[in-house]
Amino acid sequence: MRFLEFPTSIPVPHILHYGMAKESPDELGSFIIMEYIEHEYDFVDALNTPGIPDDERPILDPQLSEERLIFAYGQMADIMLQLSKHTFTEIGCIARANEDDDFDDVWVVKRRPLTLNMNELVQVGNFPPHLLPDDPFPTSSSYYLALAHMHINHLVTQRNDAVDSPEDCRTKCIARLLFRKLAREGRFCKYNDRGSFKLFCDDIRPANVLTNFMTNVLTNFMTNVLTNAEFKVVGAIDWGYTYAAPLEFAYSVPFWLLLELPEYWPE
Repeated sequence: MRFLEFPTSIPVPHILHYGMAKESPDELGSFIIMEYIEHEYDFVDALNTPGIPDDERPILDPQLSEERLIFAYGQMADIMLQLSKHTFTEIGCIARANEDDDFDDVWVVKRRPLTLNMNELVQVGNFPPHLLPDDPFPTSSSYYLALAHMHINHLVTQRNDAVDSPEDCRTKCIARLLFRKLAREGRFCKYNDRGSFKLFCDDIRPANVLTNFMTNVLTNFMTNVLTNAEFKVVGAIDWGYTYAAPLEFAYSVPFWLLLELPEYWPE
Protein backbone atom coordinates (compact mmCIF):
# COMPACT_ATOMS: atom_id res chain seq x y z
CA MET A 1 0.00 0.00 0.00
CA ARG A 2 2.90 2.33 0.63
CA PHE A 3 4.05 1.78 -2.93
CA LEU A 4 0.58 2.45 -4.36
CA GLU A 5 -0.03 5.55 -2.26
CA PHE A 6 2.22 7.90 -4.22
CA PRO A 7 2.85 6.84 -7.86
CA THR A 8 -0.86 6.06 -8.43
CA SER A 9 -4.17 7.78 -7.77
CA ILE A 10 -5.69 4.57 -6.35
CA PRO A 11 -7.31 5.64 -3.05
CA VAL A 12 -5.55 3.30 -0.62
CA PRO A 13 -5.60 3.92 3.15
CA HIS A 14 -2.51 5.56 4.63
CA ILE A 15 -0.49 3.16 6.80
CA LEU A 16 0.32 4.53 10.24
CA HIS A 17 2.25 1.54 11.56
CA TYR A 18 2.66 -2.18 11.06
CA GLY A 19 4.49 -4.98 12.81
CA MET A 20 4.88 -8.67 13.44
CA ALA A 21 3.27 -10.76 16.19
CA LYS A 22 5.99 -10.04 18.76
CA GLU A 23 5.16 -6.32 18.56
CA SER A 24 1.41 -6.75 19.13
CA PRO A 25 -0.35 -6.97 22.52
CA ASP A 26 -0.14 -10.54 23.81
CA GLU A 27 1.58 -11.43 20.52
CA LEU A 28 -1.79 -12.13 18.89
CA GLY A 29 -0.48 -11.79 15.36
CA SER A 30 0.93 -9.46 12.74
CA PHE A 31 -0.96 -6.19 12.31
CA ILE A 32 -1.43 -3.03 10.27
CA ILE A 33 -2.75 0.24 11.70
CA MET A 34 -4.15 2.43 8.94
CA GLU A 35 -6.41 5.39 8.47
CA TYR A 36 -10.12 4.62 8.26
CA ILE A 37 -11.79 5.42 4.94
CA GLU A 38 -15.27 6.84 5.35
CA HIS A 39 -17.64 4.96 3.07
CA GLU A 40 -21.23 3.79 2.75
CA TYR A 41 -21.01 0.70 0.55
CA ASP A 42 -18.71 -1.55 -1.40
CA PHE A 43 -18.98 -2.28 -5.11
CA VAL A 44 -20.97 -5.47 -4.57
CA ASP A 45 -23.82 -3.22 -3.43
CA ALA A 46 -23.56 -1.33 -6.72
CA LEU A 47 -23.78 -4.47 -8.86
CA ASN A 48 -25.73 -7.03 -6.83
CA THR A 49 -29.38 -7.90 -7.47
CA PRO A 50 -31.54 -6.10 -4.87
CA GLY A 51 -33.03 -8.31 -2.17
CA ILE A 52 -30.34 -11.00 -2.13
CA PRO A 53 -29.30 -11.62 1.51
CA ASP A 54 -25.70 -10.94 2.49
CA ASP A 55 -25.08 -14.62 3.24
CA GLU A 56 -26.01 -15.71 -0.31
CA ARG A 57 -23.94 -15.54 -3.48
CA PRO A 58 -24.19 -12.12 -5.16
CA ILE A 59 -25.62 -12.08 -8.68
CA LEU A 60 -25.20 -9.25 -11.17
CA ASP A 61 -28.44 -7.27 -11.30
CA PRO A 62 -30.07 -7.99 -14.71
CA GLN A 63 -31.95 -4.69 -14.45
CA LEU A 64 -28.75 -2.68 -13.95
CA SER A 65 -28.58 0.31 -16.27
CA GLU A 66 -25.81 0.39 -18.83
CA GLU A 67 -24.72 3.77 -17.48
CA ARG A 68 -24.16 2.44 -13.96
CA LEU A 69 -22.40 -0.66 -15.26
CA ILE A 70 -20.02 1.42 -17.38
CA PHE A 71 -19.40 3.82 -14.49
CA ALA A 72 -18.70 1.00 -12.00
CA TYR A 73 -16.58 -1.17 -14.28
CA GLY A 74 -14.76 1.91 -15.55
CA GLN A 75 -13.56 2.70 -12.04
CA MET A 76 -12.46 -0.91 -11.47
CA ALA A 77 -10.68 -0.88 -14.83
CA ASP A 78 -8.85 2.30 -13.87
CA ILE A 79 -7.49 0.61 -10.73
CA MET A 80 -6.28 -2.40 -12.71
CA LEU A 81 -4.74 -0.24 -15.43
CA GLN A 82 -2.82 1.76 -12.87
CA LEU A 83 -1.50 -1.46 -11.35
CA SER A 84 -0.36 -2.74 -14.73
CA LYS A 85 1.65 0.40 -15.51
CA HIS A 86 4.33 -0.63 -13.02
CA THR A 87 6.82 -3.20 -14.27
CA PHE A 88 9.48 -5.33 -12.61
CA THR A 89 12.25 -7.67 -13.76
CA GLU A 90 11.25 -10.68 -11.64
CA ILE A 91 8.12 -12.38 -10.30
CA GLY A 92 7.66 -11.93 -6.57
CA CYS A 93 6.88 -9.55 -3.72
CA ILE A 94 8.23 -6.03 -3.95
CA ALA A 95 10.02 -3.93 -1.35
CA ARG A 96 12.07 -0.77 -1.21
CA ALA A 97 15.56 -1.21 -2.61
CA ASN A 98 16.80 0.27 0.67
CA GLU A 99 14.41 -1.05 3.30
CA ASP A 100 16.02 1.06 6.02
CA ASP A 101 15.09 4.28 4.21
CA ASP A 102 11.37 5.11 4.44
CA PHE A 103 11.83 7.79 1.78
CA ASP A 104 13.44 5.53 -0.81
CA ASP A 105 11.19 5.55 -3.89
CA VAL A 106 12.95 2.70 -5.73
CA TRP A 107 11.00 -0.56 -5.43
CA VAL A 108 12.25 -3.94 -6.61
CA VAL A 109 11.28 -7.61 -6.30
CA LYS A 110 13.07 -9.07 -3.28
CA ARG A 111 11.12 -12.15 -2.21
CA ARG A 112 9.02 -14.98 -3.56
CA PRO A 113 5.41 -14.13 -4.39
CA LEU A 114 2.93 -14.56 -1.55
CA THR A 115 -0.28 -15.46 -3.33
CA LEU A 116 -3.79 -16.04 -2.06
CA ASN A 117 -3.53 -19.65 -3.22
CA MET A 118 -0.29 -20.22 -1.27
CA ASN A 119 -1.88 -18.87 1.88
CA GLU A 120 -4.96 -21.06 1.46
CA LEU A 121 -2.88 -24.16 0.78
CA VAL A 122 -0.97 -23.74 4.04
CA GLN A 123 -3.83 -22.44 6.17
CA VAL A 124 -6.57 -24.81 5.03
CA GLY A 125 -4.98 -27.58 2.97
CA ASN A 126 -2.27 -28.88 5.33
CA PHE A 127 0.40 -27.89 2.80
CA PRO A 128 3.94 -27.99 4.31
CA PRO A 129 5.33 -24.42 4.23
CA HIS A 130 8.82 -25.71 3.42
CA LEU A 131 7.50 -26.92 0.03
CA LEU A 132 6.65 -23.37 -1.02
CA PRO A 133 9.11 -21.62 -3.37
CA ASP A 134 12.04 -19.89 -1.71
CA ASP A 135 13.01 -17.18 -4.20
CA PRO A 136 11.63 -14.83 -6.86
CA PHE A 137 11.20 -16.20 -10.38
CA PRO A 138 13.15 -14.88 -13.40
CA THR A 139 10.67 -16.17 -16.01
CA SER A 140 6.97 -16.84 -16.40
CA SER A 141 7.61 -20.47 -17.40
CA SER A 142 9.55 -21.17 -14.19
CA TYR A 143 6.70 -19.71 -12.16
CA TYR A 144 4.03 -21.76 -13.94
CA LEU A 145 6.07 -24.92 -13.39
CA ALA A 146 6.37 -24.10 -9.68
CA LEU A 147 2.59 -23.66 -9.54
CA ALA A 148 2.16 -27.07 -11.16
CA HIS A 149 4.40 -28.71 -8.56
CA MET A 150 2.50 -26.97 -5.74
CA HIS A 151 -0.82 -28.31 -7.01
CA ILE A 152 0.58 -31.85 -7.18
CA ASN A 153 2.11 -31.59 -3.71
CA HIS A 154 -1.21 -30.29 -2.41
CA LEU A 155 -3.02 -33.40 -3.63
CA VAL A 156 -0.35 -35.59 -2.01
CA THR A 157 -0.17 -33.82 1.36
CA GLN A 158 -3.78 -32.89 2.14
CA ARG A 159 -5.17 -35.75 4.21
CA ASN A 160 -8.81 -34.72 4.62
CA ASP A 161 -11.47 -33.55 2.16
CA ALA A 162 -9.06 -33.45 -0.79
CA VAL A 163 -10.95 -36.10 -2.79
CA ASP A 164 -14.46 -37.53 -2.66
CA SER A 165 -13.91 -40.87 -4.38
CA PRO A 166 -11.30 -42.89 -6.31
CA GLU A 167 -12.67 -41.44 -9.56
CA ASP A 168 -12.46 -37.90 -8.17
CA CYS A 169 -8.86 -38.57 -7.11
CA ARG A 170 -7.92 -39.81 -10.59
CA THR A 171 -9.55 -36.80 -12.21
CA LYS A 172 -7.71 -34.34 -9.98
CA CYS A 173 -4.42 -36.17 -10.42
CA ILE A 174 -4.73 -36.22 -14.22
CA ALA A 175 -5.66 -32.53 -14.28
CA ARG A 176 -2.55 -31.64 -12.28
CA LEU A 177 -0.26 -33.79 -14.42
CA LEU A 178 -1.66 -32.24 -17.60
CA PHE A 179 -1.13 -28.77 -16.14
CA ARG A 180 2.50 -29.67 -15.35
CA LYS A 181 2.98 -31.03 -18.88
CA LEU A 182 1.71 -27.78 -20.41
CA ALA A 183 3.90 -25.75 -18.05
CA ARG A 184 6.99 -27.76 -19.03
CA GLU A 185 6.20 -27.15 -22.70
CA GLY A 186 5.87 -23.41 -22.10
CA ARG A 187 2.29 -23.41 -23.39
CA PHE A 188 1.12 -20.79 -20.88
CA CYS A 189 3.63 -18.12 -21.90
CA LYS A 190 1.76 -16.12 -24.51
CA TYR A 191 3.86 -13.02 -23.93
CA ASN A 192 7.56 -12.43 -23.23
CA ASP A 193 8.74 -15.23 -20.93
CA ARG A 194 11.37 -13.00 -19.32
CA GLY A 195 9.10 -10.08 -18.60
CA SER A 196 8.79 -7.38 -17.80
CA PHE A 197 6.27 -8.37 -15.12
CA LYS A 198 3.23 -6.45 -13.93
CA LEU A 199 1.96 -5.63 -10.48
CA PHE A 200 -1.05 -7.84 -9.75
CA CYS A 201 -3.37 -8.43 -6.79
CA ASP A 202 -5.01 -11.84 -6.31
CA ASP A 203 -7.69 -10.40 -4.05
CA ILE A 204 -8.83 -7.35 -5.98
CA ARG A 205 -12.61 -7.60 -6.29
CA PRO A 206 -15.74 -5.46 -5.82
CA ALA A 207 -16.08 -6.38 -2.12
CA ASN A 208 -12.69 -4.77 -1.44
CA VAL A 209 -13.53 -1.50 -3.17
CA LEU A 210 -15.33 1.02 -0.97
CA THR A 211 -17.82 3.51 -2.36
CA ASN A 212 -20.08 6.38 -1.50
CA PHE A 213 -23.47 6.94 -3.10
CA MET A 214 -23.19 10.02 -5.29
CA THR A 215 -25.99 11.88 -7.06
CA ASN A 216 -25.08 13.96 -10.09
CA VAL A 217 -27.65 16.53 -11.16
CA LEU A 218 -27.76 17.01 -14.92
CA THR A 219 -29.82 19.73 -16.61
CA ASN A 220 -30.64 19.81 -20.31
CA PHE A 221 -31.72 22.73 -22.47
CA MET A 222 -35.39 22.06 -21.67
CA THR A 223 -34.63 22.81 -17.99
CA ASN A 224 -35.62 19.28 -17.03
CA VAL A 225 -33.64 18.02 -14.04
CA LEU A 226 -32.33 14.47 -14.25
CA THR A 227 -30.66 12.67 -11.38
CA ASN A 228 -28.03 10.05 -12.04
CA ALA A 229 -27.26 8.12 -8.86
CA GLU A 230 -23.84 6.44 -8.95
CA PHE A 231 -21.37 4.63 -6.69
CA LYS A 232 -18.12 6.60 -6.51
CA VAL A 233 -14.92 4.83 -5.42
CA VAL A 234 -13.43 6.27 -2.24
CA GLY A 235 -11.05 3.47 -1.25
CA ALA A 236 -9.47 0.16 -2.22
CA ILE A 237 -8.38 -2.17 0.59
CA ASP A 238 -6.92 -5.64 1.25
CA TRP A 239 -3.73 -5.57 -0.82
CA GLY A 240 -2.10 -8.43 1.06
CA TYR A 241 -1.63 -10.68 -1.98
CA THR A 242 -0.06 -8.18 -4.36
CA TYR A 243 3.09 -9.09 -6.27
CA ALA A 244 4.83 -8.77 -9.62
CA ALA A 245 3.19 -11.43 -11.80
CA PRO A 246 3.37 -12.77 -15.37
CA LEU A 247 1.81 -10.60 -18.04
CA GLU A 248 -0.87 -13.23 -18.59
CA PHE A 249 -2.23 -12.50 -15.12
CA ALA A 250 -2.61 -8.79 -15.74
CA TYR A 251 -4.06 -9.24 -19.22
CA SER A 252 -6.60 -11.97 -18.42
CA VAL A 253 -10.30 -11.30 -17.93
CA PRO A 254 -10.77 -10.58 -14.18
CA PHE A 255 -12.61 -13.23 -12.20
CA TRP A 256 -14.56 -10.58 -10.26
CA LEU A 257 -16.84 -9.99 -13.25
CA LEU A 258 -18.73 -12.95 -11.71
CA LEU A 259 -18.75 -11.13 -8.31
CA GLU A 260 -17.81 -14.43 -6.62
CA LEU A 261 -15.53 -17.28 -7.66
CA PRO A 262 -17.39 -20.33 -9.07
CA GLU A 263 -15.80 -22.62 -6.46
CA TYR A 264 -17.73 -20.72 -3.78
CA TRP A 265 -21.10 -21.17 -5.50
CA PRO A 266 -23.57 -23.49 -3.76
CA GLU A 267 -24.16 -26.88 -5.33
